Amino acid sequence: MCWVLLRLQLLSRWLTALAEYWWVLLGLYLSRWLTGLAEYWWVLLGLYLSRWLTGLAECWLLLSLR
Repeated sequence: MCWVLLRLQLLSRWLTALAEYWWVLLGLYLSRWLTGLAEYWWVLLGLYLSRWLTGLAECWLLLSLR
């Protein structure tokens, strides 16, 4: 009986460690995915601001040449 309880306790510890390991892996995966998504949005924002500022500069240049 004691042997069975010891086995169950070992199995429980092993499954707990495995579950924690998978949560860590999931956290790392989500972190990388969200970081990639954030970098993608920063690139899009940079492109948008670049085009907007270029258009603003062109308008200012055209108005100043009049």
